[in-house]
Amino acid sequence: MINAPKWHGPYPDRDIDCQQAIEWAFQELMENVIATGWSAEEVAEAIEHLAMADKRAREENAALDASLLIARVLADRTPATRRDTREN
Repeated sequence: MINAPKWHGPYPDRDIDCQQAIEWAFQELMENVIATGWSAEEVAEAIEHLAMADKRAREENAALDASLLIARVLADRTPATRRDTREN
């Protein structure tokens, strides 16, 4: 079982708590993949690449979400609204 964070929201050493929480699952993954014939170095490198790709994808999705929000706000501003604002 993977332990939940000790508290909701940010707190000191939260990252360390997360590492400790997933360590057994990581070790099990490493052992299972190594048992199929991959080297420990290959598995570690693959996991690193997957983690980096996941982080990049989440960052790109956040940037896209922000761009879409801006586009929606700008699209909601109709010419009549702009004209009314200038008249005041």
